[in-house]
Amino acid sequence: MLQKEITDFLVNLSQKSITQDMSRDVASMMHMVNDLERVGDHCEMLWRLIGRLRELKLPFSSVAWQEVEELAGKTRDFLAFVVDALDRNDASIKPIAVTMVTAIDELEDTLRNNHIARLNTGECSVQQGLIFIDMLQGFSKVGSHAFNVGRAVVGER
Repeated sequence: MLQKEITDFLVNLSQKSITQDMSRDVASMMHMVNDLERVGDHCEMLWRLIGRLRELKLPFSSVAWQEVEELAGKTRDFLAFVVDALDRNDASIKPIAVTMVTAIDELEDTLRNNHIARLNTGECSVQQGLIFIDMLQGFSKVGSHAFNVGRAVVGER
């Protein structure tokens, strides 16, 4: 609902007599609103996945939880970094943002491979594994959308 209201406002603003720079800013804000809404959607999906683990009584191993917590922490730190840059209108964040999103993507790949190894040794069931993989993907998507917001902050989107 909030996404729709903000987008409606931005569309109305863009239909007014505004400068070309302001028009670019409005378009950038529309992208940011969409990306931030998607971050929320992925966070909600992650919450539901944890609920499904509890409902089905499918505990993760301590190693799997540590891995999820590590990826969650990196993703949370990156999102906070981007939101802080947005608040400060800091267009100098690109190198750090690229490093942070790359670290999230690389960690997701590593954790996916670790998971496959646990499946091969029988440490993990398929049903737990599917939830684990969905969680990894959810955190990666949050990182991607945060990166898109960061690109908008630096004027690339």
